[in-house]
Amino acid sequence: FGEFPSFLVGWLSWIVANVAISIEIVGALLYIFPGASPVFNASLALGFIVLFNYIAYRGIDYSSKMLVIFGSLTIITILLFALPGIPHINPNNFVFFASLPSLLLALYFVSDVFFGWESATYLVEEVKNAREVMPKILILSTAIVGILAICLAAVSLGVVNWQALINESAPLNLLASTLYGSSSIL
Repeated sequence: FGEFPSFLVGWLSWIVANVAISIEIVGALLYIFPGASPVFNASLALGFIVLFNYIAYRGIDYSSKMLVIFGSLTIITILLFALPGIPHINPNNFVFFASLPSLLLALYFVSDVFFGWESATYLVEEVKNAREVMPKILILSTAIVGILAICLAAVSLGVVNWQALINESAPLNLLASTLYGSSSIL
């Protein structure tokens, strides 16, 4: 479409990515530090945004290392909830509770997976034999994310009654305290 539209799309993509990242960071900080002051959360969020932009500026090598670190931490965190929680699952906690807000929330999380698919395709030029490798990577990563999400949801709902979960502003904190007791702060 030419230089100017490409320039606009590039900058708009960067701005949208920063807004999305900042929203996710603030949401995570409110979840991790529910009683912290807004100034603390905003300062920490800005620090993360600056850090992420610096890493992106440094190039694909630094970005890929950061993604591997954050991906590994995410998987480890989910496994630290799911694996110890399996023996504590109470089948009576699984009751049918379908509602419109629950379905809309589930659709949000499903759509987030598709944004990940789109993002993965940005790196096609960096992949050797991309036509063969990328479909396999997308399918495998989606299957892994799906299995981990189902395990986390099953353990969360099986260990803690859903009525207790909906009254919590940070349900995973409740699950952690149920599984780990006083050491759940970690």
